[in-house]
This record gives sequence, C-alpha cells and structure tokens, in this order.
Amino acid sequence: NENMTAAPSGTFRTGDGLLNIAANKQEQFVALCRLVGLPELASDPRFAERETRKRNRIALKALIEDALANSSAAAWEETLNRAGVPAGRVLTIPQ
Repeated sequence: NENMTAAPSGTFRTGDGLLNIAANKQEQFVALCRLVGLPELASDPRFAERETRKRNRIALKALIEDALANSSAAAWEETLNRAGVPAGRVLTIPQ
C-alpha cells in the first residue's frame, strides 16, 4: 500500500495494530506531525519537502511509528481523519 510518489504513505504500526496513512499533501504532513507530537519534523530538512520526505521515507516511517505506538489504531484513525489526514485501520476478516 505504500505510495512511492509521496511520503509518508502506507501501513504504519500503532499501539495495537496497523493503520494506513496517506499524508501526501504538505498540509496533511504538517497536521500529522503535530498530532503525533513531532511538530519539529515538518521543518526538519530531511522531511520539510515532498521530495526530501520521499528520499528519507524509511527514517520518517520509523519516527512516526514510534509516536503512533502511544495509542490504538482506532484512536489514531479518528484523530487523523478529524484533522483531514487520510487514515484507516487495517482490519482482520472477522472485523
């Protein structure tokens, strides 16, 4: 599910499961950073622009996953969607 033309995009580990995030627009990325408690990432030269985020996607994903571990996939889904950041839980077949 990872979009190679944008980052952060794809499946991320949370405190209790997986969450698909597609923060492809700059404003979505800034909101994501703020909501996960890492607002400084939006101005970090490695991640400040779309192209630099793509080049540094592995490091960016690790930082975001560390922050997402603090809560459940359902909680992050609600929080991110409310702020306009596309996100959805990865569900099992019974779910």
